[in-house]
Amino acid sequence: MSGISMACPHVAGAVALILGEDHHKSPQQVVATMLARATGGKVSDAKTGSPNLLLYIGADSTAPTPAPLPTAAPTPSPTPAPAPATATGSCSFESGKSGGRYCGIWGDASGDKFDWSRGSRTPSSGTGPQKGAADGTSFLYIETSSPRVNGDKAILQSPPLVLQGPTALRFKYHMFGSSIGGLDVMVGSKTVLQLRGNKGDKWTEAEIDLSSHGSSSPAISFVGIRGRSWAGDIALDQLEFVAPGATHAPTPAPTPAWTS
Repeated sequence: MSGISMACPHVAGAVALILGEDHHKSPQQVVATMLARATGGKVSDAKTGSPNLLLYIGADSTAPTPAPLPTAAPTPSPTPAPAPATATGSCSFESGKSGGRYCGIWGDASGDKFDWSRGSRTPSSGTGPQKGAADGTSFLYIETSSPRVNGDKAILQSPPLVLQGPTALRFKYHMFGSSIGGLDVMVGSKTVLQLRGNKGDKWTEAEIDLSSHGSSSPAISFVGIRGRSWAGDIALDQLEFVAPGATHAPTPAPTPAWTS
């Protein structure tokens, strides 16, 4: 093999390395780079006209820098389960939230589209109640005007409940308007009551028996569902825990006015 034949792979390798550093270099720039990096006076018996240069393109003996080990993503802390609440008393929403809940029990669920609002009347005409359910002025309602759209849900939810003997949840609802969606009541993941459509401009009472759950009950949820248009406000009031089938306390007779 001639010297020229042996040199060809060497030169081709050098060209490849230089173009690997900058593939935009012209042939003239590649030659200039090779000459600049070569060492002179290394060739004995150099012929006339030879540049007498030696270009070294051996492998780099420097150990490669190891790639950094991937950093493990921290494990997120689990969301703590809400503490159970005792199923007792009543809630008429005359006061605002404390600690994120009404009456220590009822709060907004996460993951729904919007929340229940507290007020003494709904802002839209032709839908919703104009006053509370007899024992006060305030109540909760879903406001179905824009930006709400058909099918949006607002969920009012309790934590898991501790039951003190046979227990029922009694409440009053108001579903008045030309575009009422629906109201679902859920115990845990089970829907125990479904109400749909216009029920008239009145408060109506309903009762959910929780006795089958023994001494504890899963969370209770009121799911308000928006209908086709803004005329679909739904309201809740007087949520109370009672003995199943318990009658209401009689309304006391008015004290007579005495005349002298």
